[in-house]
Parts: sequence; C-alpha cells; structure tokens
Amino acid sequence: QMKVLYKELQEADKIKGEFIDVVSHQFRTPLTAILWDAELSLDQKPKPASVREGLIDIKQRANFIRTVLLQMFDLIELQNKKLHFESKQISLPDFVKTLLEKNMKFYKEKKISVDFALQPVQAKADTRHLASAFERLLENACVYSRHGGKIQVATGVHSTGKAFIRIQDNGVGMDAMTVKNLFKKFYRGTEAKKEKPDGTGLALYLSHETIRLMHGDLLVESTLGEGSVFTILLPSA
Repeated sequence: QMKVLYKELQEADKIKGEFIDVVSHQFRTPLTAILWDAELSLDQKPKPASVREGLIDIKQRANFIRTVLLQMFDLIELQNKKLHFESKQISLPDFVKTLLEKNMKFYKEKKISVDFALQPVQAKADTRHLASAFERLLENACVYSRHGGKIQVATGVHSTGKAFIRIQDNGVGMDAMTVKNLFKKFYRGTEAKKEKPDGTGLALYLSHETIRLMHGDLLVESTLGEGSVFTILLPSA
C-alpha cells in the first residue's frame, strides 16, 4: 500500500509539474504580446481619450496577471526547494543604480523623487534573486507613497557587520499588527488593501524567503501614516 501511495504521489507531482510548464509557456507568450501591443498603441497617442483609457486598463490588467503568475512560479519553486542560487561579489551602489534606472516607471508615474545615500560596499548575493526582491520592495514603496512623495535608497555597512540596502518611503505606513505579520504568506494589511485592492500578499513573503536563503535578512520598521523602512541585509564580501 505504501508503494502504491508513493507511486500515486509521484504521478501527481509529475502532473503538477507538467501543468506548471504548460501554464508558464502558454500564458507568458500571449501576455507578452498583449503588453507589447498595448504599449505600441499607447505610443501612438490614440484618440479619443476613451480608447487611451481602455488601452491603459488592458496594460495594467495584463501586467497584474503576469505578476501573479511569476509569483506563483517562484512560490512553487521555493516550496519544492528548487530555487538555485549563484552567489557572487557585487558592488551594491552600482547594483542599486542599475535597477533604479531600469525601474523608473515605478516612481516616474507618481512623480516620486528618489534620493540616494550610497556608501561603497561589497556584498555576496545572487544578482537575479536580489534584483527581484529589490524591485518588489521598490514597487511597494511607490504604490504606498502619495503622489509627489519621496523615497530614499541607501547602501552601507549595518551595525551587524552585514552589507545593507535600505529603502525608505514617506507613504501610508503600517500599524504594529501589520508589521508583525508582514512576511507571512498571503498576508495583507488593512492599509495595503485600501491602496492596492488586487494584491496577492506574496511579494514580501517571497522577498523575505529568498533573501534568507542568501544568508541575509529583511527587516522592516514602520509607523502608520508616516511611512516605512525596509532593510536588506547581506553577507559582506
């Protein structure tokens, strides 16, 4: 009976893996095409305004579906312990500057200013996973900041001796209960639901876990109505 059950579990796991592969390939390609077509159409500055608004809505919804899919794939890999890490020495100031330039759309749309306090520091990290975590934190800082708000990004050496990247905003902030539960899977605080009703509650969980697997940590400090500070700690190189 144990052998039969084990075989059935193996078969179920195989089917799940095949399903994920199908979803990954069959969904990503059309979603990429939809986003590309929407962006090209928006570049033409279509009239009337209702057409432009419709294209913006299509782009936003396609982006949301793409984000959810990518988060679910990361979650499955994390749970199955299939995430691969290739740590190497990186300059955190250079790393941060590159990602801020790549993700200007996050803060340009809301006219959010970004200040730098980048001290030279080397860290050991997997650049792909660290980039995903940083981009999620940056996007969150922008989403929960007011129009015309300010974000400060800093790098340096933490009091623990580890290298750090710090992202500070002056947005809506969080209460103590939200901070306590923030890194739990699928958890979303009250203020987060108000600002972004369609979130998944996975971004911070995934960021926390991937940073932890790089032998680092993700810290948070926040005051309701005054903003939040997220600090990525990484092994110094």
